[in-house]
Amino acid sequence: MSKKSENLKADRTIKVLVVHGIGHMDEDDWWHASWENAINKRVAKVNTDVNLLFEFMSYDKYFEPIDKFGKFTQAPTLQRGERLAHAEEDEFSLKALLAAQYNWRVNMVTKFLTKPDLRDQLHDAFEAAVAHAKPDVVYCHSLGTLLAYSYFQKRGMNKQHPWVWVTAASQLAHKLLKKLMPDPLQIPNVKAWYNLNNPKDGVFANLDLKVAPNSTRTYASYPAPFEIVFLFNHDEPGYINKSPDAFWQKLIGHF
Repeated sequence: MSKKSENLKADRTIKVLVVHGIGHMDEDDWWHASWENAINKRVAKVNTDVNLLFEFMSYDKYFEPIDKFGKFTQAPTLQRGERLAHAEEDEFSLKALLAAQYNWRVNMVTKFLTKPDLRDQLHDAFEAAVAHAKPDVVYCHSLGTLLAYSYFQKRGMNKQHPWVWVTAASQLAHKLLKKLMPDPLQIPNVKAWYNLNNPKDGVFANLDLKVAPNSTRTYASYPAPFEIVFLFNHDEPGYINKSPDAFWQKLIGHF
């Protein structure tokens, strides 16, 4: 390879900051490799001259301890009279798995939506993560999409961000968010905003986003249909694996 070609490839290094969704995502690093491998494979399918560097934002610590509150922790489990909060005592049971899923998946979102001070802390953490990573792409999943959009709302929808924003498994279209989010959604001042939507997503993310058109800003949505019942059709790398080549071509075309 010529020196000119080597320099060209070096110039095509893309830095990706991943902002995960709900769950015990910070406890184990196994999912880092899973997401990295999936994204690398999809990018390589459309362009082999790109190097990807990944960083991951951690924020589970802001939700600990998970409170046992509200109607969600009062839902019945498989045996009459038992509650999800009690079921967590047996960490190896199916009921315990369901309890943990509810406490993290539902309570994390509930706390995020109802606690302004928590959102402020997460906005600070997001801003710090972006400042540290200096990303070309910010890839947000599930609760990560709510975190990022509320950050834009709070810290300035028109503040310039020199990166492409990708959202996947987003609940931004859910009717319960209308008091916090505008309808239609606004396009923040990023290089472009691309959304991946699975119409079979069972974690309040099955609806495509309603976004106001903006003549100077780019938004596009791409279908990523898949169905894995046990995982609620919500988790990665499903969105990554099932997103169309056209999305990856458009994304890489910015660099």
